[in-house]
Amino acid sequence: MSDSPVIIEPIAKHTSTFIFLHGLGDSGHGWSSALERIQPPSMKIVCPNAPSQPVTINNGFLMPSWFDLKSLDMSGTEDEKSLKAAAKTIHIMINKEIENGIPTIRIVLGGFSQGGALALYSALTYAKPLAGIVALSAWLPLHQKFPAARLNNNNIPIFQVHGDIDLTVHYKYGQQTASILQSFMRDVTFKTYHGLSHSGSDEEMNDIRHILAKWNMSSAPFIAEPLNHHLSTFIFMHGLGDTGHGWFKVIERLQLWGMKIVCPNAPKQKVTINGGLFMPSWFDFERLDMSGMEDEESLKASTKTIHAMINKEIEKGIPSVRIVLGGFSQGGALALYSGLTYTKPLAGIITLSAWLPLHQEFPAAKLNNSTLPIFQITGDIDPVVRHRYAAQSACILLSFMKNVTFKTYYGLSHCASDAEMDEVRNVITKWVQ
Repeated sequence: MSDSPVIIEPIAKHTSTFIFLHGLGDSGHGWSSALERIQPPSMKIVCPNAPSQPVTINNGFLMPSWFDLKSLDMSGTEDEKSLKAAAKTIHIMINKEIENGIPTIRIVLGGFSQGGALALYSALTYAKPLAGIVALSAWLPLHQKFPAARLNNNNIPIFQVHGDIDLTVHYKYGQQTASILQSFMRDVTFKTYHGLSHSGSDEEMNDIRHILAKWNMSSAPFIAEPLNHHLSTFIFMHGLGDTGHGWFKVIERLQLWGMKIVCPNAPKQKVTINGGLFMPSWFDFERLDMSGMEDEESLKASTKTIHAMINKEIEKGIPSVRIVLGGFSQGGALALYSGLTYTKPLAGIITLSAWLPLHQEFPAAKLNNSTLPIFQITGDIDPVVRHRYAAQSACILLSFMKNVTFKTYYGLSHCASDAEMDEVRNVITKWVQ
């Protein structure tokens, strides 16, 4: 390597790693900013730098390159010696992550153009199963060696994307690569971006964010297992820009006998109210009020995630009536929407400084029974989710739900207090003990 890789450390506990390889003539810095915008809270991103070496396709001039190549097509004329040397370097990087406690099934390899080619080759010739491969505008080098050269299992997921007007790595080479991969690998997805040349795009990066979430890379939740027999579960969602770690210690202090605490992490995505910048967010929204202008698609996607978490607890033997949903601010909004649109009765919903998103859909959107208990609390000087919005949410909820409690904490802004948390513990005890 010409110099140290660009490393973007996770903001939460390190549970997964994404190693991304740049294209010919570029550096790790060239992709690090784009990847940081889609970084899950618990994922470390590593963008190594290719060494400078003579490249035949560049008339033998020195340039950052992972391996030598004579042409950029499917002729299979890549230099085997330098390709295998680069693959060995990537394998060493994977092994280093394993030594740091990250399982191979939590490590993703990816890359753009020549870097994507190396990612494919390195992953397929690595002896242990990986979480997946992301290949952007790439091809499979030395493809004639496969499937014989494959050392990995044939279940490793591959997400391959390509622009249909790419004049560097022609689109047809991406298609041919996908066909070859599909002949011996079981989980290959090939996606075309119409009007995209040899570059990345916001749509492409958003798709990568979603595929990382699909591969369970979005970030493992923070979990406090019960100290004894597991009898109930409290799933608590953090607010905008935060992580599960931000609330974990507070919620852990509420843990009852036999109760499991789960604090999931929101994915990073563009947030309109934040000027379109990327940040941990359960859904996109333009305004923080009762206008009902939350983005329905991203809200329902997060709701689906929470429903899946509930179903997982049920599969482990916890009845739905012993599962509590809760959250702060945007997380509380998601807790309300997720709880009301879940088809089975829950123990209850607890919201702190929150509001009911897409309130105009209710009561029609309600799938739960009307006796589901809701405990909603907010501060009277909250400058973020204003007290009147929480009060309006309570009025709407009271119009179709039979068991809604709304409480005001005087002198409390957009935060929690010890008194508030004591009351939350008492309510949970009442519901599940």
